[in-house]
This record gives sequence, C-alpha cells and structure tokens, in this order.
Amino acid sequence: MKGGYKGKILRVNLSTGRIEKENLSPQLARKFLGGVG
Repeated sequence: MKGGYKGKILRVNLSTGRIEKENLSPQLARKFLGGVG
C-alpha cells in the first residue's frame, strides 16, 4: 500500500487482547518494511 506507513507499529497480544501503539524509527523501517516482490 503506497503511503500506508506512518511511523508507528501496532502490537496486538492475541492471548490477552492487549493493544499497544509504538513509534518505529526510520532506520528500523528501512531495514524491515517494504519488501520487493
């Protein structure tokens, strides 16, 4: 999805139902997000 990344990730614990929003550094985003193919 073009333009879908907004500098945050959402962690969802399916066992407890807990939801946490976290900021994600641009360095980690470049390293792990936006694969090709």
